[in-house]
Amino acid sequence: MEKVNKAQLATIHKLLFLLKIVDADIKESLVMQFTNERERSSAHLHYQEAELLIAELKRRTRENNNFCKGDKSRKLIIHYAHLMGWETDGKADIKRINGWCTQFGYLHKGLNEYSAEELPRLVYQFEMVYKSFLMGI
Repeated sequence: MEKVNKAQLATIHKLLFLLKIVDADIKESLVMQFTNERERSSAHLHYQEAELLIAELKRRTRENNNFCKGDKSRKLIIHYAHLMGWETDGKADIKRINGWCTQFGYLHKGLNEYSAEELPRLVYQFEMVYKSFLMGI
């Protein structure tokens, strides 16, 4: 399988910058989404995975940056996950968060698949999980 090349990596990082996606956990979540949760780093993408990620980032750039509008909500969910100890190697366990969103989130899709308009209800659901966690302490 052909590996990602330097030009693709440069394009990915440029698009992430344009979309103002700077949070490492969100970047990691995107890579995991395009590698079927095999990898966390864009440096380990296969050529075709990188092409698909670039196409998605370009689409998001063209669509009035809706993804970044929801960035604050996604970060809040990741923050609650950290507080509950949903971590792997000191980072948010994105696989677990996505699993929860897919299984229990009201639209049953991954965290990054929720639009900015859909995220407030998901945040509310996750806040209830966090409050339940606190009650159990």
